[in-house]
Amino acid sequence: MMDLSEVPGVELAAEIERRMTEQKARTRCAGVIWTERQMERLLNFAERHYHLVEGALENGGRTARLVDARHVTMVAALRLFDTTLVEVGRVFRKNHATVIYARERLERRPELQRELVRFVAAWMAEVGEEESAFASGDPFTK
Repeated sequence: MMDLSEVPGVELAAEIERRMTEQKARTRCAGVIWTERQMERLLNFAERHYHLVEGALENGGRTARLVDARHVTMVAALRLFDTTLVEVGRVFRKNHATVIYARERLERRPELQRELVRFVAAWMAEVGEEESAFASGDPFTK
């Protein structure tokens, strides 16, 4: 362990660089880095996919159809992008607990799980698989 008074040497700088490179590689493998532009694109896609008016997903309507669409889109965002519960909640003008509830609700409802798979397949068809970390596998494994 290094003393606080010691000046970092070349070996430490190389180790820091190696760890940063590994972290970047892990992040790329985990999914597409979240950006506000990508999330906005996903929201616009979801509104078209579910035939909703613009802004409906963020405005807090509580009809069953709208809530189901919002929950599927929240979970898709978690799976498609390398993001956090807080970031997803913020985009939907909700808190992280709402995103957790959406995820748990999808796990309990097979019809919403199937809808998630359909939604993500439609998303990938629109944007291309290279932009998605959801290219293969079970949507509940991440």
